[in-house]
Amino acid sequence: ILAGEFLGNDFSRWFGSDEFSRDLVTIDTETGETSDSLGFVQGSEEVAVWRGLAWDATTDTLYAVGTDTFNALPDTRFFLARFDLGHDVVATTIGELPGIAQGVSPVDIAVDPAGRMFAVDIQGNRLFAIDKQTADAFPIGDLGFNATGALGLDFDDATNTL
Repeated sequence: ILAGEFLGNDFSRWFGSDEFSRDLVTIDTETGETSDSLGFVQGSEEVAVWRGLAWDATTDTLYAVGTDTFNALPDTRFFLARFDLGHDVVATTIGELPGIAQGVSPVDIAVDPAGRMFAVDIQGNRLFAIDKQTADAFPIGDLGFNATGALGLDFDDATNTL
């Protein structure tokens, strides 16, 4: 499971996307047991694997970032999608994020308590603001440290810290 997130303020279940099957599952945080699949993530056919999930509490929306390949290749493309967790799990691609060809690897996203989305670029060590409606990415600045391997991120809503 590469992509995972808590939904709302429910910390009893962690939602994750299985890297190979593209099924959405839950993990019981008390027992560590994985649920049966909530379903194959349908839609967003250009995405081969989901890399990160982020819950937006301001809109009750689950967002995802995915890539078109399993391996980081020079032409790997990144996409921003929205998950509909209705009867079936359906992903709708919002747009393409900058990719490795542009020197950017936004492997995960996070949404702050105000509903603003961010991505950490692990290739260029930069922070980006992401428009949730268009997937446009706006560089904020250099992180000041090597972000290689920083494959997961989230906001601490109590301290507003990424």
